Amino acid sequence: GANQRVRTLQDFYGLFSGELNKAKKGMRNVKREETPTDLVCEKCSSPMVIKWGKNGRFLCCSKYPDCKNTRNFTHDENGKVQHMETPTTEVKCNKCGKNMVVKEGRFGQFLACSGYPECKNTMNATVNENGDVVAQEAPHTDEVCELCGKPMAVKRGRYGQFLGCTGYPDCKNIKKLGKDGKVTQKAQEVLSDEVCDLCGKPMAVKRGRYGQFLGCTGYPECKNIKKIPRKKSDE
Repeated sequence: GANQRVRTLQDFYGLFSGELNKAKKGMRNVKREETPTDLVCEKCSSPMVIKWGKNGRFLCCSKYPDCKNTRNFTHDENGKVQHMETPTTEVKCNKCGKNMVVKEGRFGQFLACSGYPECKNTMNATVNENGDVVAQEAPHTDEVCELCGKPMAVKRGRYGQFLGCTGYPDCKNIKKLGKDGKVTQKAQEVLSDEVCDLCGKPMAVKRGRYGQFLGCTGYPECKNIKKIPRKKSDE
């Protein structure tokens, strides 16, 4: 019955936990290992090594973090590691004028400036009727940025779609979109008794990824934040 099942599980886990502890101590962590290659970094002439990342294996300069050069790779017919050529497009970077190249990310292909890391501009990519990879224009909306007056455009980030100011990177204003595709209304700010010690404006209760905090109502001109003071009854 139930007692026999419990004893069986206890007997099994007693043996299994010992093997599990051995594995934790002795098992190789292949994702932290570096595999040397014969390839040379074209930026600093150091050897390139193969590492694991969130999107799989890739080539990385062995001098990281002093040199942050990375490349995708493939194997030739003899199994030798070789650079995977990054396709260059005719699309020009609207920030620095250099050609954009096709790269692969967690959401598929996108365009990145060939001037990276000096220029970190990226664009969404799509394929036209001729099979060429071209820039996909972010659809503009009727929403207007309240900080600079430029139109907002629908963009995609790690948490899904959102509205971003078309004045980026000069203006970094963004707005959340709900599941219905409409702008999520911000909750009304709750003012506190605290005063910003940098500009003198009142502090408001806001919410971030780690919970509530106090932020200056003078944002973005004043970016002062504070922890919410604990009440005496909480101490």
